[in-house]
Amino acid sequence: MNFKILLQFIALLTNSLWAFGSYAQSIELERCQQEFALFGDGFGHDSVSPKCIELFRVNALSNALYVSDDKKTTAFAYKNMIAIETNKDGVNKIELIAGSSTKIESAVALEVDTNHDEIITLDKSGNIFFFSSKILGNVAPFRILKNTNLQGATNFVISSALNSIIVLNKHDRKILFLSRTANIHGRTGHKDLKVKRSIHDIASGITAMAVNNNKNELMLLDRINNEVIFYDISSNSTLDLPSKKIKTTPLPTEKHLELKYLQESNQLLIIVDGKVLQKI
Repeated sequence: MNFKILLQFIALLTNSLWAFGSYAQSIELERCQQEFALFGDGFGHDSVSPKCIELFRVNALSNALYVSDDKKTTAFAYKNMIAIETNKDGVNKIELIAGSSTKIESAVALEVDTNHDEIITLDKSGNIFFFSSKILGNVAPFRILKNTNLQGATNFVISSALNSIIVLNKHDRKILFLSRTANIHGRTGHKDLKVKRSIHDIASGITAMAVNNNKNELMLLDRINNEVIFYDISSNSTLDLPSKKIKTTPLPTEKHLELKYLQESNQLLIIVDGKVLQKI
């Protein structure tokens, strides 16, 4: 009887410590979010503590992480900030896009478009913000893509071949194709905010995306059915049915999954928690 009471006490203590740790982290996240909100406000807030940057890094969603093919540039977005880390001649440099001008509230996905020198983030609100990768700090996005169909979106990729942004909306189980140059602040008649094409009734297990611009091919990772689904997205394709499916090794259900296509080696990588699980 005493042993059972001891076990109950240990379990209660463990749960209490976990709850306290979770509460303490939430307080720290709120404090750091305020730091990023004040960044570059003209009143002396020109830096953010490294501790806050690291805390946001470890909490960033897998869709909001970017690593260049040569691994010399990494980026991540979380809450109201984007961090870009570069390594040149062995020296690491971290720069931020943060502050009241950015309009970022809660970033859920991130892409770096090296073809157009752009950093793009999808906000929880459904808005997509385009920033220049050459002008960082407390800066306003130079394009904003807004569309009611984007509410509930969780990920996106850029097709440079189609000049499109391809968005995953898991809530509506759709893949949406929109113009990469769409802008809510564009001139009347030139905003181009409409959905151009779409794929309907996608599998509920789709979590990651990649695009092969050489073949105009969209690849979707289904973690429930353990497969990669391929679509021909060339301008004359119908998008009614996938072009093929390839089975994967069993995919973990609770870890960060990424799908990355390497153009030079023509390889598709399935990445789990930053490590390559399978090459296709």
